[in-house]
Formats: sequence, C-alpha cells, structure tokens
Amino acid sequence: MDPSGDGGDGTRDGASAVVVADRRGRSASLATAVLVERLSTRHSVTVIDLAGFGIAMTADERRAYETDDPIVDPRVRSSADAVSEASVLAFVTPLLSSGLSAPVKGWLDRVLVPGVGFVIGEDGRMRPGLRHIRQLITVSIDDRSRIRRFREGDSARRVIARALRLVCGWSTRSSWIRVSSTASAGEISDAVAGAARRW
Repeated sequence: MDPSGDGGDGTRDGASAVVVADRRGRSASLATAVLVERLSTRHSVTVIDLAGFGIAMTADERRAYETDDPIVDPRVRSSADAVSEASVLAFVTPLLSSGLSAPVKGWLDRVLVPGVGFVIGEDGRMRPGLRHIRQLITVSIDDRSRIRRFREGDSARRVIARALRLVCGWSTRSSWIRVSSTASAGEISDAVAGAARRW
C-alpha cells in the first residue's frame, strides 16, 4: 500500500513511513487508515506492515552488522529505503506492560543499523542518521488506565519519544496518540485529527 496525495496545489512536502505492528485489530486498522489519509494530503506515504517481518536478527544479519553492508534481507532493505526518504516516521502499535510490541522492537533493531539509524564519524563518535525526520508519530492501542501506566513506567513512550529521537536529533517533534481497543471510528478519527493540527 503506497498512497500519495498533495495539499491541493499539486505539491507535496515529502514522504512519510508508517510502521504498523498488527493490522488485524479493529482499532489498529482504523487508526492506520485515518493516519494514512491525514498524512497523504501533504506526503507520499509508505505503509510498512510488520506481519511476518521477523522479530529477531538472523545469524547472517548479526555477522553483517558491523560491516559496510549490514542489511541482507530484502524486506529490511525496503524499510530502510522508506525511512531514509521520509520526513515523517509513524508507528501504529499495541502497547504491553513490558513496553513496545515485539514486532516494533524487532523492526527497530533490524532496520536502524549502522548507516541507517546512525553513523560513526572519523573521530569514532556516533551521530544521528535520521536527521531528516522532522516528526515522530505514535498511535498506541493501549487499554491501560493512567494509574497503571504510571506504575508500569510507560517504557514504550520513552523508547519512541526519547531513545529514538537520539537517532533523529533533538529538533525532531514527537506526537503520541493513545486510543483504546474499544474506541469508535469517530473517536479514533478525532484523536488523530487533533494531533494532526500540531504536525
């Protein structure tokens, strides 16, 4: 799925990559549709569906990790290409008490490898590889109460809003949209539309 659109004057601001952990759930499917619709008014949008993507690095990927060509899987290469062209990186993912869902963790590990997520300078220092990302967006499918989120630490949000911004740069803006698995289509649309006004 690779819809695109413009802002009414025939121009687009760039590209967006939307990483979807699991589209089988009703809320995730609705949220993905609304998010893509909103983004496509100003961007070309690539949806990266993680169904069957593979959570763990393969032995070949581990061996290649510190080489000049760390990506050996075609699906990983496709994701890396989409992210390298995007000015907006978005996630639609269920959240667990332990943090991000396993598909998203696996995607981050396998795609944001040296040369994509970060680069090593001649001085040996690590520098962000995704400085072109202007906006991080997360739509989380989360049925936990506020008290439970507080007790459990909301580690998934820290990964996206803090750790991931290290590879994007501190000027990258971040939006977090939380919806429940029982939210109506109208509630999901309103939540995404409300956040979209800040993009």
